[in-house]
Parts: sequence; C-alpha cells; structure tokens
Amino acid sequence: MLQAAYAPLLRNPLWQAEAQKWDDFDTLVFDNLDTVGRAVFISEVDGKPIGFMSHDPRNAPQSVRLGHNCVLPEYQSRGVGTKQLHEAINRLASVETIRVSTGEQPFFEPARRMYAAAGFIEVGRHPGGPDPAYDVIEYELRQV
Repeated sequence: MLQAAYAPLLRNPLWQAEAQKWDDFDTLVFDNLDTVGRAVFISEVDGKPIGFMSHDPRNAPQSVRLGHNCVLPEYQSRGVGTKQLHEAINRLASVETIRVSTGEQPFFEPARRMYAAAGFIEVGRHPGGPDPAYDVIEYELRQV
C-alpha cells in the first residue's frame, strides 16, 4: 500500500531503496494486526483497505510519534488522509504531545497543509531522508 501511495517519489532514483522498506512495513502490519497492527488505523471502503496511519506508542502518554499516513492513489484528494489524521488525534486524546515528520519535497505539500490545518506546529527542520536536497520537517501537536 505504501509503495502505491508514494509511487511518484520513486521517479527520483534516490528514493528507490525506500520501496523495499515500504513493502516490509506493509507486510509487518498486515501480517501482525494483533500486535504491531494495534498501532495502525486502517481506512476501508467496502471491506478493502484504502489507506492507513501508523503511530509509535512506546513513549505514551507523554508523546506519540505518528508514522506513515498513506492513501491509495485512486482515493487521494478525497479527504481520507485528513480523516485518518483526525481519527488518530481522537484516539490519542490522552497523549500530551503528538509528533510527526514529513518531507520538504513538493510531493509532501498536501501532508504539510493537513498537519498545519489540524493544529500541528512546525518545531524544526533537519537534513535527512533519501534526497539530501530536502529537509525533514518536524511538527508537534500539544494536547495538554
């Protein structure tokens, strides 16, 4: 699912190594819904998974880091990712701080707008990710 959602990034050869990581994450989650899968919110249409958002709960209730938020291409630009984000925020209401990061690349512009609209504040930028021409942007949502 991640590879399909992030396919435009693969046009850049620097992102090619990420494809296997995305496949490995999909397999880990969907093969282990009772363990790792508990930290994933899956969106479905007619019983078919169309997107998901993951989180890392190991530092809860002080903080939780959101992970992948992906939507299959045929369901993008319909508000699914925003609904997934709001569902995650609602389910994590007892967490003091929700953190998330995304890329500076133009591909991630919708994600940046979505996080800002949900009340996340940019707290920093740093080099990282497959393409050194772009920074990773860190966001936080404080709920206390």
